[in-house]
Order: sequence, then structure tokens, then C-alpha cells
Amino acid sequence: MSAHALELDGISRDERIRQLIAEHGGTFANYRAIAEVVLAEGLFDDDELEAMQIAGIIARVKKAVRTGEVDGLPFAGVVNEGGQVRQFEFWSYEDYCYNFTMKAESARRDIVALRAIHAACLGKFGKAPDLPQFDQ
Repeated sequence: MSAHALELDGISRDERIRQLIAEHGGTFANYRAIAEVVLAEGLFDDDELEAMQIAGIIARVKKAVRTGEVDGLPFAGVVNEGGQVRQFEFWSYEDYCYNFTMKAESARRDIVALRAIHAACLGKFGKAPDLPQFDQ
């Protein structure tokens, strides 16, 4: 645990981030604006910031291989639980199966979240956008 985490008076870093959002009015132009407030607050030490920089570069690499999609297919992707990345044209049958399973689980989680958002909207406003009908 970093020294900064110890300075939070018994609350988690995530809770402090939520507090900062509330303290600044609850609405920001984008996530970058929130990140700038969090950085100014000094919630992360140098080692954590360096790790986040690497994570940001990894996220950019992931975006680059996803944006090479043709007909919904990636340029490259993770092919096993170990995190190995392989260019799409070199995928084996097992690589396809792994990706199919991961995409199906991600879709399931997205549908669960979509239904929860729909129910919350309906509960709060008495109306909600129609849920999409997915092909079976």
C-alpha cells in the first residue's frame, strides 16, 4: 500500500475519487478532466503513476489492434489465458475458440449491465429507452 493510501483517513482511494467528483459538482466534460483532479489531489505515488503510464500505452496498443477490424474481426488479439497476443491471420482453431468464449462472456456482462441501467431508468423516470432485440 502506498503512503498516499494511508493518508485517506480510513476510506478507499475509490471512495476518495467519488468524493472528488461530488465535491466538483458531479459533472465533468470527460474522464480526462476527472483524472486531472485526481492527479492534483496526489492520490498516487511515482511508482503507481509509472505503472499507469504503461497501462495507458497498453490501452492504446489494444485500440490500435481493434481498430484494424474488417467485418468485425480484429487485427490481432489475446489468444490464451496467459495473455499471448497473435495477429488474426495466424490464429489457430483454439485461438478462435478462446476469443469466441471471451467475447460471449463480455457480451453477457454487457447485457446484464444494459438491463440494470434500463431498470434503474425506468424506476427513476417511469420510462426508459427500449431494450434492443438481439439476434438469437
